[in-house]
Amino acid sequence: LSVSMTGSVSGAIAGALATNDHDAVTTAGFDASSVTSAGNKVDVEALSTTVLDAHPDAVSVALSASFGGVALSVAGAVALNTSNAVISAYARNGSTLSGTAIEIEASDESDATAELVAASISAGLAGASMAIGYATNTLNTTTESYIADSTATATTGNVLIDADATQDISATSRAVSVSIALAGVAGAGAEGRTTINGDVKAYANDATLNANLGDVLIDADSIHTARAVTDATAIGVIAVSLLKAT
Repeated sequence: LSVSMTGSVSGAIAGALATNDHDAVTTAGFDASSVTSAGNKVDVEALSTTVLDAHPDAVSVALSASFGGVALSVAGAVALNTSNAVISAYARNGSTLSGTAIEIEASDESDATAELVAASISAGLAGASMAIGYATNTLNTTTESYIADSTATATTGNVLIDADATQDISATSRAVSVSIALAGVAGAGAEGRTTINGDVKAYANDATLNANLGDVLIDADSIHTARAVTDATAIGVIAVSLLKAT
């Protein structure tokens, strides 16, 4: 907040930044191993849950209460979320698994929210106001479950190789700029961007899979939801608003 009572310039600047950087590897598996469970199943699970939130807000107010005074106000806010993750469940490199059932499962649940408000207000005989907001979410994930160069035998149940991913991300950017002046200029710009780069894989490679009394099941499922919302409002004698959502 800036206030000028003389014939001079009143200026106010506000800025806010919130960032989250997430890098993770989650693995569970057998590598060149021999495992026997005579009366129970052999179960390999790699599970990952990620929650990212970035919520910066910036408010700038400049007032000039004198004849000939100029009020200048600028507000900017940036929210950034980035996640890089690998989730892997496996049996590989000559492993031998035997049990009533064999289950190799990898699962990822990711939730990321980037939301901001940038507000700028100027008031005087002459004034200019600018508000800028930028929100972005980027997820780069690989979820994989596999049996490679190995043997798996289920004596009574199923051989299951399963990979699941549920990813929900949103970017919301709101900018409000108001210039209350006889000669006032207001500008507002908002951008929201969401990106999901996801690989979900379930497979067998050079493997022997035996389900004596059950089934061999290989399944990969993914649910991706991405939302980008922008809202820019500019009020003044001359007013410009710019929006971009991707």
